[in-house]
This record gives sequence, C-alpha cells and structure tokens, in this order.
Amino acid sequence: MLFGILWALLFVVATPLTSFAQTQVTNTVTISVPSGVTNTGAGCGSGTCTAADSDPITPSQPTISKTFAPTTINAGGTTLLVITFTNTHQLVSATFTSPFVDSYPIGMTNSSAPLPTTTCANSSVLATASVASLVVASATVIPPGASCSVSAVVTSIQNGTNTLPAGSLTTSVGTNTATVTALLTVTPVADLSISKAASSATPVAGQVLTFTLVISNAGPSAANN
Repeated sequence: MLFGILWALLFVVATPLTSFAQTQVTNTVTISVPSGVTNTGAGCGSGTCTAADSDPITPSQPTISKTFAPTTINAGGTTLLVITFTNTHQLVSATFTSPFVDSYPIGMTNSSAPLPTTTCANSSVLATASVASLVVASATVIPPGASCSVSAVVTSIQNGTNTLPAGSLTTSVGTNTATVTALLTVTPVADLSISKAASSATPVAGQVLTFTLVISNAGPSAANN
C-alpha cells in the first residue's frame, strides 16, 4: 500500500506541467488500486479513483513603452520614435488581434522620410510622410517572454506628450493595462526678415513719401514680442 500511495503523489505533481491555460489550470488525477484491494473512498468506482482541482492563474498582460531619441529637438527637426512591446507570458506568443495605432499629439507628424522599421515577427509598420500617426499591422507576433519594437522618424513644431492609453494594444494574451507617455521637448525656431518700400520710386522735390516696413517670419515657430 505504501508503494501505491507514493506513486499517486508523484503523478499529481507531474500532471499540471502540460497545461498552457491562461486563466485557470484544472488538474485531474486518476488512480487504479492494485488487484485484490477494495477502495471505498469517495469518488471511487470499479476500483478507480478520480479527483480534480482547479486553480486560478493571474493573466500575463502585454506591456508597452515609448521613447524619443533625442528627447529635445529644434522646431522642425527630427527624432526617432521607438515603441517597445513586451510579452510577459512565458509560454505562448502574443499575437495582435487588431492593428495598433499611435496617434501623435498636435504639431507632430511623420517626417518627410519616416523610415519605419520593426523587429517583431510577421509585422509591418505604416508611417506615411506628414501624417500624424503610426500603424502596426494586425497579426504581429511578440515571442513568449520577449520584447520587440517598431520605430519611425518624426518631426514636431511644438512640445508634445505622446500618450498610449490602456487597452490600445490588443493581443491573443490580453491588452496593456497601463497608460504610458513620452515627452518630446521642442525649442522654438523663428526665421525673421524685414523689408522696406517707399510709396514712390521716383519722388520729386516736396513730395510726401510713405515708407512701409514689412516684417516676416518663415517659421516654423511663432515669434512673440
């Protein structure tokens, strides 16, 4: 009998290792008693005993982070936007179930040469020049327990905080539960010029002339007194 009990305990420990359940693991154990032994315990029938135990598992949610490099530019300059996706599930890949969209703050757009890239599997990135968003394709894959990233070159004419809200990333193993932000600091740049014009190019003696001064700002930033 002692041998039979020890064998049953070892069997219970081994069984859950095959489960990839995301929210619950159910462990079922079946034991057949040796020939000639009658077991009257609850749950036993025809000499076979079965027991099950279900345990909840905290879901492994994906996470996002975002950076600008450099974090400070002149107005109209460029910086590399990088978004990193992390799959905290150690057993299965996280597959995007819908496109991921990053909408930029006011004043920020993709540069004239965005050069979008991705290190994620089965992935593509849409970053059209002068458009204020980046889109990562559905079906993008993040390997188990790993990270991958996407990037694009962007430009801005004013300070901006880029926000990625909770729930913006939807995958086969869940959504991101935290809102993340990245701040881009923009130094204003103004391009000023001044011109003067007379009301007459060939005045005569005693004629009243009016001079007009024109001050222009080619931007990209406003020039305030």
